[in-house]
Amino acid sequence: MHTVSLQLAKELEENGSNIGDHYEWYYDEVDNSWNTGCCKAICNREKLTKQGWLHHAPLLTEILDELPDEVSIKKEAKYYMCRSYKRSDKNYRYAKKDKNLCDAAARLWIELKKEGYIS
Repeated sequence: MHTVSLQLAKELEENGSNIGDHYEWYYDEVDNSWNTGCCKAICNREKLTKQGWLHHAPLLTEILDELPDEVSIKKEAKYYMCRSYKRSDKNYRYAKKDKNLCDAAARLWIELKKEGYIS
């Protein structure tokens, strides 16, 4: 299972995303660390939410389902490249790369949201 990184989970939420129904990042006070877990299995949801310690952790498929237009994914050396283009012209409008494929797709979603292509 691959989800977005904690940083990108926070950025997605800051940009109005509610993508991700299955996993979340949560802060574990006992271990003093951030972890991902199944949404249904996380206890103390109200407390974690109130303290800002709970964030959606979308899967790649969940992000791709929310991207408009056509998207291409390509592996370049140690990085993944996600690109968005219109079918009519095949010219890439936006491209984001990252070592984590989920993060590359999340960065693309954020860019498209800021540019108004995602409502």
